[in-house]
Amino acid sequence: MRKWESGIWEIFPSLVQSVFAENVVAVIFVISIILSLVLPENMEIKKMGE
Repeated sequence: MRKWESGIWEIFPSLVQSVFAENVVAVIFVISIILSLVLPENMEIKKMGE
């Protein structure tokens, strides 16, 4: 764990610390679920000039 990361997990309960502090895949999984709930389903990009 990097020096700047060590203080981040201290505010969470020990269960959360043990799951997420050592497992980057679990963090990415939770972030992907949050983003899929927050971002709109239809995100079409319009080309400039149309």
